[in-house]
Amino acid sequence: MWRLLAVLWLGVPMFGAGMDPTATNPTAIPRRGGQLRLALQNDFGTLDPVQAPTTDHWAFQRLMFHGLFDYDDQGRLILDQAQDWALSEDQRTYTFHLKAGIRFANGREVEAEDYRFALERVLNPESGSDGQIALIGILGAKEFADGKTNHVMGVRAPDRRTLIVELVEPSYIFPFKLAWPSSAPVPRELLQKSSREFRARLAGSGPYQLQEHIPGQRWLFVRNSHYTGPGGFPDSLELSIGGELFLHTMMVERGEIDLSQLSQQDYRRLERDSRVGDFVKTLAYPNVHYVFMNTELKPFDDVRVRKAVSFALDRERLAKLLPPSVPAYGILPPWMPEADRERRAMEHNAEKARTLLRDAGYPDGFKVDLWYPLGYLGTIPEAIQEQLRLVSIRVTLRPVTSIAMFEKVSTRKNASMGLYGWIVDYPDPMSFFDPTLDGSKITDTQCYNYAFYNNPNVVRLIAQSDRIFDPIQRTQLLRRIEDTVLDDAPWAPVVHEKRVYLQSRRLRGFQRHPIWRYRLDALWLEN
Repeated sequence: MWRLLAVLWLGVPMFGAGMDPTATNPTAIPRRGGQLRLALQNDFGTLDPVQAPTTDHWAFQRLMFHGLFDYDDQGRLILDQAQDWALSEDQRTYTFHLKAGIRFANGREVEAEDYRFALERVLNPESGSDGQIALIGILGAKEFADGKTNHVMGVRAPDRRTLIVELVEPSYIFPFKLAWPSSAPVPRELLQKSSREFRARLAGSGPYQLQEHIPGQRWLFVRNSHYTGPGGFPDSLELSIGGELFLHTMMVERGEIDLSQLSQQDYRRLERDSRVGDFVKTLAYPNVHYVFMNTELKPFDDVRVRKAVSFALDRERLAKLLPPSVPAYGILPPWMPEADRERRAMEHNAEKARTLLRDAGYPDGFKVDLWYPLGYLGTIPEAIQEQLRLVSIRVTLRPVTSIAMFEKVSTRKNASMGLYGWIVDYPDPMSFFDPTLDGSKITDTQCYNYAFYNNPNVVRLIAQSDRIFDPIQRTQLLRRIEDTVLDDAPWAPVVHEKRVYLQSRRLRGFQRHPIWRYRLDALWLEN
């Protein structure tokens, strides 16, 4: 049984064939040595794998923490530090055998007990881990998280190299979540001694370990001398914190750092410059930015009003404000194989928007606040404000910090409308629908379903999808979910973002990855 399922899970690429578009010499063999220099605007706070809130964190966490699975460059699930795996006939129990010789940075061999310890650490409510939602389907996980048991019944380590994970019921997407850094093993003796000391010297079984972190200034990673897996070419990686994107771009051009995301201004400046053309790289990754409307609050409890907002948006114009992004006519980006590329739901039609508003009892429109994070999507919020004004929806822009944004919009009956986005967590469309559109996951606070959208039929289809393993049937069902959501219009999709980077002339191996965005452990330096 497990061999058949492995084909279903592993055999469907998420994007096209993998390639390295950045190497000036495609036949060059990656070399070891040198220091990779990077820069980010904002610090992470911590890279402890138990705290894994965003894919921005994941790229750096994976320098230090590898686990049972990984994703290849086409988004297919592949074995990493597991030798093999099997799934029981009832599709609820996974048995993993670990590779021999995998070692932590302190030299000790990784054991199945380290995985058991790590998974329970994520499920422990004291950790405050966002990864808990990924593991709550394990047998006994809820009882453990509620403090009713001392261990998770469904996670067992019968010997040093065997890990058994038993679920309450079958789940198609569960193995994908075991590739997350939060599910990676950690040296339990270090955590049992001092979690503060562990965070100061982060070390897992990946190619690097943390040597130094000066908050708000610098991270320094050095090679794990006990790592024997693929990747991990530079001797060290230095991550500088602070500065705007335009400054980082100048630093790449001066040879001071090796990679920077481009601002819109720098993208326009460099896209036609033949001298740097080979070093400007566009990454398409699975995401959607959208206007959400709180279905529990007036006027957005009326589907006609929600559809009016969607018809009022001219997505073609909005996408031009964030080049080279593309208009979002659906939830799934067009580069995902399950997406309906012919979809044109809610194309711009201002007159239809006005008609819907009149039918809903708002002939003169209404006033509403639009919440979004500071600096989010450049000038798109102002453009949305103007497009909605043309149909008599008078929007007051409410830019706030990211922390304040989440607190505001994730609290029930607290925000009528907002502009936000979602990036895929694992290579399956369900990552877009659950928990963001699953009414069964609504909570009064810390709720990721910002529209507080609850269609019982969608809830039922989401639950059903996790028990379908045939890829054709699964795609058909996922499209039904997307069709239903778009018809209910709790979201008005806006754009699918593409990010553009400038790499240094010595950097090699930089290419897009469907989940990690790009693989830091695959980068190497030519000189």
